[in-house]
Amino acid sequence: MYKSKDTRSYQQYQSSVPVGTDWEVVEQFDLKELAKLSAPPPTKTEDIKWCGHLEYVDPTYDKITTQRKKALERITNRQFFYVTTTDDENIEDFARAGKGNVFATDAIMSHLMASTRSVIPWDIIVQRVGTGKNKTVFFDKREDNLDYLTVHETSNNPPDPEDTTSINGASKLSVEATTIRENFSQQILLRGGKRKDFEEENPFFDEDDAEGVEPAAVAYRYRCFHLGSDIRLVARTELHGITKRKERDLYVTSFAMNEWDATSAWRKRLDKQKGSIFASEAKNNSLKVAKWTIQTILSGAEFMKLGYVSRTNFKNRSNHQILGTQYVKPSVVSQLITLNERNIWAVMRHIIECCMKQPEGKYLILRDPNKPMLRLYKLPEGTFDDSDDESEESEESDGE
Repeated sequence: MYKSKDTRSYQQYQSSVPVGTDWEVVEQFDLKELAKLSAPPPTKTEDIKWCGHLEYVDPTYDKITTQRKKALERITNRQFFYVTTTDDENIEDFARAGKGNVFATDAIMSHLMASTRSVIPWDIIVQRVGTGKNKTVFFDKREDNLDYLTVHETSNNPPDPEDTTSINGASKLSVEATTIRENFSQQILLRGGKRKDFEEENPFFDEDDAEGVEPAAVAYRYRCFHLGSDIRLVARTELHGITKRKERDLYVTSFAMNEWDATSAWRKRLDKQKGSIFASEAKNNSLKVAKWTIQTILSGAEFMKLGYVSRTNFKNRSNHQILGTQYVKPSVVSQLITLNERNIWAVMRHIIECCMKQPEGKYLILRDPNKPMLRLYKLPEGTFDDSDDESEESEESDGE
C-alpha cells in the first residue's frame, strides 16, 4: 500500500497490468537509488528530421487575468496523435538505416527519466532485437497507456483511483486534464494565420479518413542524443508553437495546469501569487510537471507556455476558463522543481544499459503499485501481441 506524505491518508493502487505467473524478473530498480545517479548530458545532439507544422502564439493570451479571462474553447476540428515508437514509420526507417541503436518518444523518455517521482503504477514495453554490434532497444507503450495526464498524483490526498462515478475521481480528472491541455495548446495559437511548415507533413494524419478534421499544429522533431558508450538514442519530440522575441522566432511547448477544487482559490490569488500557485501545483503534480519540463528540454524549445485553466463551475467538468498564462524557461522550471539534468540522463542511460545486456526478446518495465520499485520482466513470446490485450478499456469523456 502506498502511504502518502500525509500520514493520515492512504491510497491503494492496482498494478497497471496483471503480472503473469510465467513472467521472469530479470532486473529491479529501487527508485530511491535511481534518484542518486548522476551522469553527464548527451555529448552531442543532432536533428534527423522535422515533420508537421507550427503556428504562432497569439500575444493577446499574454494579457489574460482573472478579470480578463477567456472561455476555454472545444477545438473539435483538430486531431492529436499518440503514436508509439514502433508504429512510427519514420523511426522504422531510422532503425533500418542505422541512425541509432535505441528508439523512443519524448512521452516515453520523460516518463522513464522522471520515474523517481512516480506514485501511480505504469508500464513500458521494451523490445530487444539484434546481436553483437547490431543490438537495438525499442521503448514502447501499450495502447492508451501514458496518454492521459495524472492529476494531483503526488499530493497529500490524491484522487481516488477506484472512484469511477464522481467528477473528481482519478480517471475522470485524468480525461479532463488531458482534454484541457489539448484545447489550450491550440486555442492560444493564431489559427489560420502565418505558419511554419516543415520538410514533411504530419506523418500520422490521413486525409482520407479525416473529413472536416485537420492535424493539430504540432511539429515532430526527430533527434539523436549521443549518450556515450556508443549509445545513440533517437527520439521523436514535439513542439507546439512559435513566439517572436526581438524579431527572432523561438520554439515553444505548451501545457495547462487545471483547477478542479474550489479550495485552491485561483480567482482570488492568481494575479498576485502566480509563483505560489505554480509551486503548489508542482508539488501536487511532481511527476507531471517534471515530464513537461523534460519534454521541453528534449525538444530543444526555448520556452514553455503554461496556462492556468479553471472550471467555470466546480460541479461541472465540461466548461472551463483560462485565468492566466506565462512563459517560463525550462532551465528555470528545473531549478524550481529541483530537477537535476545529470540525474535524469543517468536514469535513462542506466535503464538503457540494463535493457541492452538482455537477450533478444520482449520485456516490460513495471512500476510496483505498492513499493518505490521498478521491475524489468522477461515476457513470454506473444505477450501483448493481440491488440485486444494491449488496450485497456478507455474512459468515456462524458462530453469533454
